Amino acid sequence: MKADATFDLGLYLTVLRRRLFLILIPVVVLTAIVGAGSFLLPNIYLVQARVVVRNEQDPIKGLAVDSQITQQLGGVIQNLQRPAAQKEIFDRLERVRPRGQNMDAALRDYRDHLQIEEKHTDRDLIVDILYTGTPEKYCVELVNAFADRFQQEGTKLVASSLTVSLDFIEEQLGDYRKRLGALDDAQRKLEEKLNRDLGDLAPQSSSAGLEKYVADQLVASEAEADKLDLEIQAGDAKAGFLQRQLDATPPTLSLQSGDNAGRAEAELERMLGDARAKRMALKTQYTDQHPQVEALNEQIKELEKRLEEVRGGSLGSRNETPNPDYENLQKELFAVNAELQYSRTRRDQLRARNTKLRGVARRLPAADQEMRRIHQERDALQTTYENLLQRRQSLQLNQSFEQGGNTGRFEVGRAGGVPLRPIRPNRRKIAILGFLGGLFIGISFALLAEYLDHSVRSEADLQRYVPAPVLAVLPRAPD
Repeated sequence: MKADATFDLGLYLTVLRRRLFLILIPVVVLTAIVGAGSFLLPNIYLVQARVVVRNEQDPIKGLAVDSQITQQLGGVIQNLQRPAAQKEIFDRLERVRPRGQNMDAALRDYRDHLQIEEKHTDRDLIVDILYTGTPEKYCVELVNAFADRFQQEGTKLVASSLTVSLDFIEEQLGDYRKRLGALDDAQRKLEEKLNRDLGDLAPQSSSAGLEKYVADQLVASEAEADKLDLEIQAGDAKAGFLQRQLDATPPTLSLQSGDNAGRAEAELERMLGDARAKRMALKTQYTDQHPQVEALNEQIKELEKRLEEVRGGSLGSRNETPNPDYENLQKELFAVNAELQYSRTRRDQLRARNTKLRGVARRLPAADQEMRRIHQERDALQTTYENLLQRRQSLQLNQSFEQGGNTGRFEVGRAGGVPLRPIRPNRRKIAILGFLGGLFIGISFALLAEYLDHSVRSEADLQRYVPAPVLAVLPRAPD
C-alpha cells in the first residue's frame, strides 16, 4: 500500500482485516506475558488498626464524664513516631518481619509507609494506625503492635495525669480553705467593729437595710431628745414655781395661847381633805407608782398621824407644829428635781448616742459595701470549693477504676479480623494495559507490513501505479 493524499477508512479496515494474524500474535503474547508477570509481583496491603479513646465513661461505673485526658494523648502519638519506640516494636516483630530486613531499613519503611492519624469527635479521640507493605501477616502484626503500644502508654498517661490532677486539686483546695478562712476572719472583725459602734443596735448588724435602720433610729432618737428638751424646760418652770411657793410658805404653824386643840384639829382636817382631793385628781392621770401620787400618799399619812396626835391630846403645850403644806411643797419640789435630773441624764445619753450614730451612719456605706464584697467573694469561693470537692471525688473514683484496668476507656480495633485484599498490584489493570500494548504493537506491525508490500490486488491499486484506464478485470477463479 502506497501513500495516498486522501484518507480512506474502509481501506485501512481492509488492510487490518487482511493482516489480522500479525495483530493477534503480539496481543496474545504481550497480554499473556504481562498478565503472568503480574502474579510474580508481591501483594501490597493497606492495613488499619483503630484505637478509640472514650472521654465519656460508663455512668454505672461512676467514672468522671468531664475528663479532658484525650487532649493529652497527642504526646503519646508523637512518641510512637520516634525511633526509640519504633525500635522496640521492631524487636517485637522478629518472628514475622521480612527476611533480610534490618532496623535501619525498617525505620525508613515506617517513616515512608506508616501513618498515625488522630481525629477528635465531640466526646472521643479516634486514632487510626495505617501501614502499607507486605507480607500480610507482618502488616497486621505491625499495626496491632503500634495499637497495643499506644494503649499501654495511654493507660500510664491517664494514671499519671489523674495523680497529678489530684495533687493539683488538693493544693487548690488548701488554698481555697485559707482564702475562705481569711474572709471569715475579715467578716468577724467587721462585725465586731459594727457591734462596738452600734452598741444596743448590734443585733441588727447582720440584717438587711442596716443603713436605713440606723437612719430611722437616729431620727427617732433626735425626736426623743427634742421632746426631753421640752420636758426639761417645763420641769424647770415648774420647779421655779414650786420654789417660789416654798419660799412663801412658813415651815411651821404657830399656835397662840388660848388656842385649843379643836382649832388645830380643824386645820389638819382641812389640809387632809385637800390632800385627798388632790390625790384623787392625780390618780385619774397617773398610777399609784407615780412620784407625785406617792408623795401625796406620804403627806396624807403624815397628816393623819398628826391628826391622831391632836385628837389624842398629845400636842400638849406646844406652840408650833410643822406646816404640812411646806413639807408637801418640799417633797413635790424634790420629785420634780429628780425627774429633771433623770430627763437631763437621759437627754445627754441620747445626744451622745446620736453623735455616735451619726458617726456610724457615715461609716455604714463603706462597711456595708465591704460586707457585701465579703459575702459575694465567699459565695464565689464556696461554689468553686464545692466544685473542686466534686472533681476530686470523681478523679479518685476514676483513678480506682484506671488502676483496676476495667475502665473501657481504650477500645482497640485490631487488624486481621477479616481477610485482606491487596491494594497493589492491580492485576486486571496490568492485563488490560498488556492487551492495549499488544494491540498497538500488532496494528503497527500490520500497517508496516502493508506499507512494505507492493503487490497489486485491485483496480484501485493498479490505477495508483498506471494512469491509463483499466480495460478489463479478470475475476478470481473459485476454489
